[in-house]
Amino acid sequence: MRMTQEAPGRIRRFLNWTTLCGLVAVGLNSVAAAQNSDVRVKQIKPLPSVQLLDFTAALRSTPGGDKYLREPLEDPTGTSRQRIARWRKQSALPDGIFLELVKDNRRQPELRALGLRMLADDHRGLDRELLAELLATDHQTLRLETIRTLQEWKNDHAREFLRAIAADVNDSPLLRAEAIVGLAPYAAGDKPTRDLLLRLANGQNASLRSESLRSLRGLAASHPDVSATIIALAEKANDCNSPFSHKDLELIEQIVLAFGKENRKQIPSRLLTAARDARPTDTDDWYAKMKEGGDAAAGRRVFFHANAAHCSQCHTIDGRGGRIASDLSNVGRATGQKMLIESIVEPSKQIPRPYVTWTVVTDRGKVYSGLIRDNLNQKIELMTAENSLIEIPHSRIDHRSPQKVSLMPKDLVDRMTTAEFQNLIAYLRSRR
Repeated sequence: MRMTQEAPGRIRRFLNWTTLCGLVAVGLNSVAAAQNSDVRVKQIKPLPSVQLLDFTAALRSTPGGDKYLREPLEDPTGTSRQRIARWRKQSALPDGIFLELVKDNRRQPELRALGLRMLADDHRGLDRELLAELLATDHQTLRLETIRTLQEWKNDHAREFLRAIAADVNDSPLLRAEAIVGLAPYAAGDKPTRDLLLRLANGQNASLRSESLRSLRGLAASHPDVSATIIALAEKANDCNSPFSHKDLELIEQIVLAFGKENRKQIPSRLLTAARDARPTDTDDWYAKMKEGGDAAAGRRVFFHANAAHCSQCHTIDGRGGRIASDLSNVGRATGQKMLIESIVEPSKQIPRPYVTWTVVTDRGKVYSGLIRDNLNQKIELMTAENSLIEIPHSRIDHRSPQKVSLMPKDLVDRMTTAEFQNLIAYLRSRR
């Protein structure tokens, strides 16, 4: 593959995701430089042995090549793990290709960050030394993407890294907040992690306090140290003069959610009343509330947090998340604010056809429920709520029927504070 010395402007037309992945299975037989720094594809023929590494090696020798590799990877459609998973299933993507991008310190930090997003779900090849190197850079985007990878990695090394970042008062508040999201799975069983979250919950930084309380949700009933801290926060909030400020109400709602429905009798009735009265009750109320705006960066943390909306359990954004439902990387481009609100508050009111849940009964009486991913000639592929892909031959299907209830939980909005909901909508609206 030959290119002009100067990276030509029209190369963007060819380096979309289809071309990038296609280079794995088909080769560019001839790419010749034309006059005026133009590029022309003369002929494309199948070459089964072509590797994506050949393509990256060619870009490596071209000034500014990283920029043109980044553009297709940054495309919202291109970053979908659903598509990457399919290429991997077909053995079209070489093992370790994205890991090579991450490891190559000659690459632009932005490109290495994109490589982290593309890693397989098992994060094969990552190790403590590589992650330490990435976290030690002074490039915030690369550090941020490394922290988000640590959120998914879930092991002792990840916990150590995340705890150190969350505790570092000299680090960026954004990075500390992201680290706190990743600490939630460890809070119940690891006392040092829980102690750190309790300390931050008592701190002066309102954002880190909210993040910490969210990561402690569900633990008050089983952990006396969590219960004592939240009761103390509730008593302190109850001493505030009325009317409560927005910041006060956010703290109160965090306290309410931290206790859970079964233990709320420990919360002063004044706080429960304030939280209930300030909270919207239907789609129209939430729509009116959105006039106050929201924090998109904080909304992303709500999207990915297991103790909040946890939309990422089913949905993908920028290559991260589940494969059950739609990729929401550019949802804000096509979906209005009111429709986004309605889809969360009333998820079963309007269900787009591709996301209708189907019940499939086999000729042996087995019952499966999920989204039909592919309706092929010989079989269907059903994605279940447990994130499992089941293949059922048409010949074995006795009958199937669409359901009127969405896979999305109907109480999803109740898992969030008012501010969290506003931030989540702001984040989804920003995805264009």
